[in-house]
Amino acid sequence: MSGGLNIKNDVNDLDFYLNVSKGWVDGYDPWYILGERDNAGVTAAGEDVWQGTDVIIPFPSSSGETVSIVSTSANDTSDGTGARQVVIHGLDVGGSEQSETVILSGTTPVVSTLSYIFINKFYVTTVGSNNISVGDITIYKTGVATTVYSIIKANGNAALSCLYKVPVNKTLYILSWAVSASNNKRVTCRVRSTDENGALSSGVFTFKMIASLQDSTIQVRRPVAMLVPPLSVLKVTAYPSAAAAYIASQIDGILINN
Repeated sequence: MSGGLNIKNDVNDLDFYLNVSKGWVDGYDPWYILGERDNAGVTAAGEDVWQGTDVIIPFPSSSGETVSIVSTSANDTSDGTGARQVVIHGLDVGGSEQSETVILSGTTPVVSTLSYIFINKFYVTTVGSNNISVGDITIYKTGVATTVYSIIKANGNAALSCLYKVPVNKTLYILSWAVSASNNKRVTCRVRSTDENGALSSGVFTFKMIASLQDSTIQVRRPVAMLVPPLSVLKVTAYPSAAAAYIASQIDGILINN
């Protein structure tokens, strides 16, 4: 759009967010994360909302490391019927965004070319006749297959993980949060991040939003966007009242260049 937009004058315009979605506002990008957790148990520290086995999602070393990608099915391969190619979005050792495309090799692990300190998104970009993955596709610590950083479950095309680290040169503004709980279990869910009032609190996940629900959905639309600063880690953690709860969560916002 020639001349760009005057951000100060347009933030209250009903068309502003549509213009962001169209890519017409320089430095503003639509952002979201999705997560699911089935059979969540009663854990004192809570269970992070993702599809992996660990109750707390691990992430790579702060010094950076390559990761390995593998499927539980031989059909998830370069010429297979399932997923053929995936993309990893994450952060490098300096906290900047990076991504790479990985061609799958079924049950044979493929080591990434890049080193990561964090995995932000992981999804399939090319498939065979099945149109979705056949097996579970994981990103794990190279040499330690039990340390899984992200997972695309069988019959899916993307990791469902409510975990994100803001890149070093960006600021995240959260606009809304939706969360559902079912299986007749009351669940308290908390949005948490490693910052408070815009200042980092490394390793300390402070509470930012909270919802308690059972067999229902709650959507929170913030009257004032919540700021999450560069290098803060954001996630959703669930605290069920009884075992075997199901939780789904989505956070939406805008990622802005600093």
